[in-house]
Amino acid sequence: IKTTHPSVTDYGATVIADNFEFKKFEKYSFILFENSICKDYIFLQSGMMRAYTLSSEGIEVTTNFFSSPSMVFEVASYFQKKPSLENIQCLSDCEAWVGDYDA
Repeated sequence: IKTTHPSVTDYGATVIADNFEFKKFEKYSFILFENSICKDYIFLQSGMMRAYTLSSEGIEVTTNFFSSPSMVFEVASYFQKKPSLENIQCLSDCEAWVGDYDA
């Protein structure tokens, strides 16, 4: 946290870190599926992910790429608790800090 956000105090960094769990994700694994509710707020430490949706013809349409370091989540689904319109998939092996909305 301090590496990417140096203005955060040591106490603030500790509080934030205590609410996140370190996880590893394999290449091609999914973080979020369309029509599910996004409950995780992910800080991508290493690797690359993409968000995509399906066109009416069933063709994958990439809507975003996430490379480390970045935050990864589907905003509308996360905050409004609505089913996601997107899938989020790992494009490589990834390491991330994951915070649960309900935690």
